[in-house]
Amino acid sequence: MRKLITANFHRFSKDRFSWCVVGIVVILSLASVFNSAGSFEAMAARGYAMSLEDCYFNQAPLIGAFLALLISMFLGTEFSEGTIRNKLCIGHKRNEIFLSNFISCAFASIVLTAVWLLSCTLLFGLIGPLEVEVSEFVGYIFVAMGFAVSFAALYTVIGSLSSNKAMTIIYTFAVFIILAMAASALDDRLCEPEINEIMTYNNYGAVVMQESAPNPLYLSGMIRTVCEVALELLPNGQALLLSNVAIECPVRAIAMSAVFTIVTLLVGSMLFRRKDIK
Repeated sequence: MRKLITANFHRFSKDRFSWCVVGIVVILSLASVFNSAGSFEAMAARGYAMSLEDCYFNQAPLIGAFLALLISMFLGTEFSEGTIRNKLCIGHKRNEIFLSNFISCAFASIVLTAVWLLSCTLLFGLIGPLEVEVSEFVGYIFVAMGFAVSFAALYTVIGSLSSNKAMTIIYTFAVFIILAMAASALDDRLCEPEINEIMTYNNYGAVVMQESAPNPLYLSGMIRTVCEVALELLPNGQALLLSNVAIECPVRAIAMSAVFTIVTLLVGSMLFRRKDIK
C-alpha cells in the first residue's frame, strides 16, 4: 500500500489543477484578511470591538467546497483513465486501493486547510487580540483539521463509487450542498430563542406594550439533543459552528469527526468491495 500512497502523492504534487486550487485558497484567504481588517477599523471607529477569532475562522464553510473540487477531480481520473483497473490487474487489493486513496486525500485536505490557516495569520498584526485562551484557539485549529479529514473520507467514498469523472464532480458537490443546507437548517432551529419578546408600537414609534410568549419553533428535550449531535457530527455543521466561534468543546468536536470518518470509511469500503469495476 505504501507504493500506492507514494504514487498518489506524486500525482498530487505534479497536478497543475491541485496547485490552482491551492492558489485560489490563498488568494481568497488574503482577500478575507484585508476585508476583515477593514471591517475591524470601521467597527472600532464606531466603538464596537471585534476579536481575532471572530475573523480568523469565518471562511471555514468554504473549505468543504474546495476539498470537493480538489478530491473529485483527483479521484475522477481513477476510472476515466483506467488507473483503478490497472492497480487491480497488478495485484493490489480493493481495500488497499480504497485506503490509500483516503490517506492521500486526507493528507491533501490537511495541507489545504493548513494553507488557509497560515494565510490567515496576517490577521495577528491587523486585528485585536484573542478573547479566548490560546489552548482553546489551538483546539479550534485541530477541529478544522478534523472536519477536513471527515470531508476527505466522504469525498473518497463518492469518488470510489462513481465510474464517471463528470458525475463524480456533480455527486460530490451535490452532497456538499445538501449537507451544507442541512447544517444551516439545524443551526437556524437551534438558534431559535425559547421565549419571543412581542412589542407593540404606537404611531410615533414608541413601545406601548411588551409581552413574552413561548416560541413554537424552539426545540427542547430529546429533539434538541439529537439536532445538536447531528449538527456537530456533520463536517459542514462543524465548519459552520467554527465560523461563528460556537464550538463549545473542541475535544468533543474532534471525537465527532473521528466517528464520522470511521463510519463513513467502513460503509464506503464495504460498498467499494462490491462495486463492479470494468
